[in-house]
Amino acid sequence: MTAEELLQRYAAGERDFSRVDLRGVDLTGASLNGIDLRDSYLEGSGLERTDLSKANLEGVTLRDMTFEKALMIQANLSNAILDEVNMIGASLTYSNFSNSVIEIVRFWEADLSGTNLQDTVLDDVQMLRANLSSASLSGQWDWVNLTYANLNGADINQVAFKNCTFYHTTMPDGSIRDDICGST
Repeated sequence: MTAEELLQRYAAGERDFSRVDLRGVDLTGASLNGIDLRDSYLEGSGLERTDLSKANLEGVTLRDMTFEKALMIQANLSNAILDEVNMIGASLTYSNFSNSVIEIVRFWEADLSGTNLQDTVLDDVQMLRANLSSASLSGQWDWVNLTYANLNGADINQVAFKNCTFYHTTMPDGSIRDDICGST
């Protein structure tokens, strides 16, 4: 499907685009609030500054993509695979990443407050200055850089941190942690 066709059908009121092949399609800056892209093929698509608030992206594979400054408030990314994805400055508040695998992703200055990251595997993820306040977190986190990240009020009791960087990281209790390659 082309970007033009998707945008025309969306404008006509259609929201279910599940299992659609959108590989390499440029939807930069589009407003796709509430779209259902469940199990769709999105590898290499352009989604910078795209509004995907309340979108259903369950089970998608996001590979070699950029969501820079995208609006993804309350988006469902459960059971998704994110690999080599740029989410710099993205707003992901109250989104659901449960049971997802997130590898080589940049969440620099992203807002993940209130987000569900339960039973999630993170590997080689950069969360510089990311806001994870009040987020619900669990799973295996390997090589995650949490420099200047905000975890205030987040539930991290079920996270297995391994080889992670905590530098000026605000912890759930409000304390500051500086622990390069620390583990808990």
